[in-house]
Amino acid sequence: MIGLDTCAIIDFLKGDENLINLIGGLGEELCLSQISYFELSFGINPKIKSHLEEESYYDILFNTFKIVGIDNSLFKNSSRLFWKMKSLGREIGKIDSIIASGFILAGVNKIITRDKHFEKIKGLKVLSY
Repeated sequence: MIGLDTCAIIDFLKGDENLINLIGGLGEELCLSQISYFELSFGINPKIKSHLEEESYYDILFNTFKIVGIDNSLFKNSSRLFWKMKSLGREIGKIDSIIASGFILAGVNKIITRDKHFEKIKGLKVLSY
């Protein structure tokens, strides 16, 4: 199974050809992080019609794919990953620590993203587009 990072979800909506070609050639099941839904939700201004259309798209997408959820062990592990990476001088953001930890805990060892900082995380192979 392969996880889609938040930026990949947005780029998929925008029809990014490189991403679509990558996904089309994989032949593996995709999953999403519940934390990505959290991130995406804060980009939705309910006063803007196009944002509400985008929100509908995200709702459909998150009801279609397997979702990696959240629990206390996820937050504990993501905190440990965050501090470990920081101590190695390869700091990543807290939200990305949660997304990466969630995928790893769920047995997902690949992530589709255009963000290079995921490459620093042991146990997570980055598929770039």
